[in-house]
Amino acid sequence: MPLYALIGLQHQAVSFISQVYTQGDGLISWQGQRVHPGVSCTDSSCENHALGNIDFTAAFPNVFGASVKERLLGYLDADDLTALMPRAYVPSSNPEYYSHSQKVRNTLSSFLEKTQTGIFRDEHVDVDPQQHDVLVAVKGILAELIGKAPPIATGKLNDTGITTCSNNSQNGLQCPVSGFPGQDGEHGRDALAAAGLLQKVGGGSAGFDFTKLDADGNPLPASATEWSCVKDNHTGLIWEEKAASGLRSMNHTYTWYNPDSSTNGGHPGTQNGGSCSGSSCDTHGYVQAVNVQGLCGANDWRMPAKEELRSIVDYSRNNPAVDTGYFPHTPSSWFWSASPYAGVVSYAWSVNFSNGIVNSYGRTGLIHVRLVRGGQ
Repeated sequence: MPLYALIGLQHQAVSFISQVYTQGDGLISWQGQRVHPGVSCTDSSCENHALGNIDFTAAFPNVFGASVKERLLGYLDADDLTALMPRAYVPSSNPEYYSHSQKVRNTLSSFLEKTQTGIFRDEHVDVDPQQHDVLVAVKGILAELIGKAPPIATGKLNDTGITTCSNNSQNGLQCPVSGFPGQDGEHGRDALAAAGLLQKVGGGSAGFDFTKLDADGNPLPASATEWSCVKDNHTGLIWEEKAASGLRSMNHTYTWYNPDSSTNGGHPGTQNGGSCSGSSCDTHGYVQAVNVQGLCGANDWRMPAKEELRSIVDYSRNNPAVDTGYFPHTPSSWFWSASPYAGVVSYAWSVNFSNGIVNSYGRTGLIHVRLVRGGQ
């Protein structure tokens, strides 16, 4: 199957190009998708072999620069191509993984060999028509290489907490479920934990890895019955554990307030509108009070960003949707994040710890707060 990856540019050093398959390319159409005619499929069965949007548009130098070539060679020299495959067959123990990665490697090698003139031309490489993943992977790799910035590393992400699978009528089934492949519970840290293959620093359900900390920030054993903070050993964030009473009472509520115009999204919110004791009953006042107190030996506590707060949600649970072995004082209700909501200037993002839903909320709302430190 031809993959018309790139077209040469004759004049400008950098330009935009688009290569679109035409009716003469030997491919057939299915609901706007392009399918190789060698694949026998009809109606919706073609979906498994559809090539997706093959319109390839990119901005790139027309000279096959040394830096691009070096990066491509680096990919080819890599032992593990997992990160380059949008729908890769992983883990590598999967019997299909080796052949899949070899197809990607061979396709890239062929492309490199055929660009001998130093200019991108309409050369093509052959890809197994039934290996849709190979085509997607190669296309993605070329797009990343051609004049685009390298990927930016982000912080580590927690898994969802889900270790079971489902069929069309029942949840909570042992993975895998025949006829329903590729489910959340089959992949990631949670799957490794379920198989007994995940090494942890501390404890926690599924793929979560938490350590309890005492009032001075020192680690405690998982069996400890009293603790003040929780360290997420995977993300590196340290979380406030709520208390039954006092300044950090789980029952306190706060309005969203941030007087810093550079981070509040254009609206400071509502000051001291919540129901609490020991601080001004808004998010800003609560952060100040906890830092004065020096919770767990630190004074750099802050409001968590939306995705940070969601990182401790355990979607296998509800009421509350969190590991109560480490966060027992968690109301099944909304918690503020620091993230302004762009859609409405007087709203901010919040996370519901009854079920893990993320939504915007008016800053006058009286909801809960859990502080974090580290990261950023």
